Amino acid sequence: MKHLLWISALLVVLALPSAVYGEQDPCALAVKSSAMFGINTGGWQQVIPGVTGKHIYVCNVVFSGYATSGGFTMTFAGSSSGCSSNFTFLGNLSPNNNVVVNAGGGSSTQFTVPANDSFCISSTGSGTVYSSGWVAYVQR
Repeated sequence: MKHLLWISALLVVLALPSAVYGEQDPCALAVKSSAMFGINTGGWQQVIPGVTGKHIYVCNVVFSGYATSGGFTMTFAGSSSGCSSNFTFLGNLSPNNNVVVNAGGGSSTQFTVPANDSFCISSTGSGTVYSSGWVAYVQR
C-alpha cells in the first residue's frame, strides 16, 4: 500500500508540466537553437523572427551591458509586426552596469512568445546604452 501511494504521488508530479504545456516543457526536452544580439541604441531589436503557427519558448537569456550615465533596463516582448509595434510584454530586468545576467538555466521555459510572433529586446537607460548577449530557445 505504501508503494502505491508513492507511485501515485510520482505520477501526479510528472503530470504537472503536461498540465501547463499540454506536454513536457519544450526547454526541458527539445534541442535548442540560439541567437546573438547586440544593442547600441534605444528601440526594439528582433532577436528571433516569428514563424507562422509556432511559439517561441525562451529557455535562457544571457547578457551584459551598461549605460554611459546611470543604469539600464532590458525589456522582452513578442511582436506580430517584426518588432515595430503590437507588443506582448514578457518581462524586464534592470541589472547594474557591467554585470553578466543569466536569466534561466536553459532547462525550463522563461518566456513563451505567442504563436506567429517574433521575440524582441529593447534596452533603455541614461545616456547611450550598450548591451550584447544571446538567447537559447525552442521554436515549435
